[in-house]
Amino acid sequence: PSRLVYLCLTFSIACILFSLSGSIPLSMFFMVFLGLAGMMTMATTNTLIQSISSLEMRGRVISLYTMASASMSPLGSLLMGTLSSRIGARFTLIVCGLLLLLWSLNGLRIVPKFLRGVLRMLVISDNTDVYRQRALVTGISTR
Repeated sequence: PSRLVYLCLTFSIACILFSLSGSIPLSMFFMVFLGLAGMMTMATTNTLIQSISSLEMRGRVISLYTMASASMSPLGSLLMGTLSSRIGARFTLIVCGLLLLLWSLNGLRIVPKFLRGVLRMLVISDNTDVYRQRALVTGISTR
């Protein structure tokens, strides 16, 4: 979960810097970080969801997550398109990057509570030994 927050921070900062850059090579450089952080966020989220889901429910849970995230994409595109037609694409990216930055900084505040809950779920799941060791390494109680 903390890796996820840092990836979101990287994505938001890259988005803001991309929107502020004036040269194509610099924009392409920031796009690399946007792509890397975006793909790593999706992979980390999928791994986390599959890890905390029970074996019987794993397929249902991941399909529900995939459906929900795929359905939100057109809505986000509609909102960003409307906003960019009013204030411009550059300022739309700045606004979205700043909102994601604020959301990610809030995630840094709540991640210890969230991590404790996730570790409890992981200990209950099939991978008990691996996640108990993880809890011991991080110093978080799973009880």
